Amino acid sequence: MSVVRMHHQVFALKDDLHQRRQRPDAIQHDADSISDAYFDWAGRFPRDDWLPRIAWELATLYEELPGFEAQDQALTLLAFIDLHYPTTAIGRASTQDLVRGVGLRAWPRWAGREPAQHVVLAGQIQLRDPNDAQAVLQAVTEVEARLQSNRISFADAFGATSSLEGAFRSLSPGRSGEIERRCAWDLAALYELLPGEVSRDRALRMLALVLDRYGDSQYGVWSLRDLQRGVGVRSLNASS
Repeated sequence: MSVVRMHHQVFALKDDLHQRRQRPDAIQHDADSISDAYFDWAGRFPRDDWLPRIAWELATLYEELPGFEAQDQALTLLAFIDLHYPTTAIGRASTQDLVRGVGLRAWPRWAGREPAQHVVLAGQIQLRDPNDAQAVLQAVTEVEARLQSNRISFADAFGATSSLEGAFRSLSPGRSGEIERRCAWDLAALYELLPGEVSRDRALRMLALVLDRYGDSQYGVWSLRDLQRGVGVRSLNASS
């Protein structure tokens, strides 16, 4: 699939979504095929001038689709642009979206009954139940383990971590006690391991949340320490 064909197909899918010609899950299925073709093309022709534009068009399509998988795909593409084309206008727009965050869209009423979803995040990270704090914590731990052993790319780790932060923020505060506090701290620590200013800013945001919500816990003490010491910007390791 050429990049020109990808461009036309993405806009056709956006029109189908806006005109309600197809259900969101059918549109996402087609978008996933385009995404696979995009990364295949990017691997073979990394200097193609169309690459930033197509990634942005795909990311904005995913931002309009409901569910964790669409949110995760949008974050993965935005992180890819941010890492590879940071000095372009599209790169700067992607950085702004990453800093602002990509919301989790609900299934639209016009599309009928929502299909059952098996949540698989970037890098094939499994999230068993986005409404269960223990499941979110297990997924965060898996991302960190893969990152430490170089079994996940920085872009996928960032995308998965962003999705897990969204799942954490959707949990009912105070219901899960120690697990919830640990999850918030581990998310902050995970962002600290990732390269780039966006990851640093996300780490600071999570540290501030931990300090605000759980200031009287050990996690609050650790967060205050990191905030006072400062969180640096990690450089991109070329081997990852």
